Amino acid sequence: MSIRTTITMARAPAGGRGAQGRGRGRPRGPNRQRNPVLPNNINAPTQRHRYHRFLAEFMEYKNKVVYPSDKTFTDEELLEITPDHLYRWMCFKVFEKEDPTEEDTPLLRSSSVYYWKKAVSYFMPNTASWTIERGANSTGIGNPTKSKKVNDLIKAMKRKETRGTGQKTSADRSFDHAEFLQAVYAKVSETGRRVTEMQNFMIAEFAVMKNQGRRTEEIVRGMSYAPARRITRRVNLQGPPPVGNRIDVGPPATLSRNPRTLECLWDEYCNGIGGAKPARDFNREERGRLKFKYSRRLIVWKCIERQLVGGCNLTTALMRIKSVYGDHSMSDTIKAMRKDERNGGHARLR
Repeated sequence: MSIRTTITMARAPAGGRGAQGRGRGRPRGPNRQRNPVLPNNINAPTQRHRYHRFLAEFMEYKNKVVYPSDKTFTDEELLEITPDHLYRWMCFKVFEKEDPTEEDTPLLRSSSVYYWKKAVSYFMPNTASWTIERGANSTGIGNPTKSKKVNDLIKAMKRKETRGTGQKTSADRSFDHAEFLQAVYAKVSETGRRVTEMQNFMIAEFAVMKNQGRRTEEIVRGMSYAPARRITRRVNLQGPPPVGNRIDVGPPATLSRNPRTLECLWDEYCNGIGGAKPARDFNREERGRLKFKYSRRLIVWKCIERQLVGGCNLTTALMRIKSVYGDHSMSDTIKAMRKDERNGGHARLR
């Protein structure tokens, strides 16, 4: 019992590609839709109307006349058919020439020619094999489709098909066990490959989403570390000083002890942290008092200012610095930036 698979293949029409006929010399129109009146006896084939279409096509080729679709041919007209007529018609349909050679390649399968032979043979009044009478005229009698010339044409086409020089078959068949397993393994392998591709795609998409989420979190954290500038003043609880001795005491000039992010460091430079004075407003004396901290952090502040002057916004400037030095501690970031500043600064941050 043969094993069939659900993998579909193209099915050739009955009788091969040429069973439909090449349609030369048969114009289409309303009068081509009518079928002839054919005998409907118990032995009539189911395809007798289709047989008649091939017979009409052959008679049009033989007599160079276009017949109506309901044309019924008489026995006298059919008895005039010879093997040469059939041979030339079949060769013209198969090789597109009436007298082919051994080097010519058929355009159709031998099964098509065999179907035409069967179709024409159904209407022949004489069903005996074709024989040639000996005499002065050497006329033949019998069924011309059963002649040696027609049969030799079919044999020659089969020989070419066997040798691989004929028309390739397009008919389907049942898979054997080995072919079925091979097809199943191929489908399983293809499915596994597609599943792997989908998994890799999902992993890559998840990594992108995770990276975007991390960046969004850093931006939000930076915004929380950089609020609007706060201005505070000390309040004299003992009442106002005497007139003429009033002193306006501003915020203290101090720097935070350990800023942990670039956002916090920049907020200290612009706005001050904890009510302190902004670092960019320090005077010479205040900078000298905080010389060590101020000189180390000044490298970062100048780098951010260069990015802002170059057209970047604050968020982009901070992200560019992080992309160069990574998410390390501020101490490590400042050390790396000091090292690059000796050579004019990092190439991506100039």
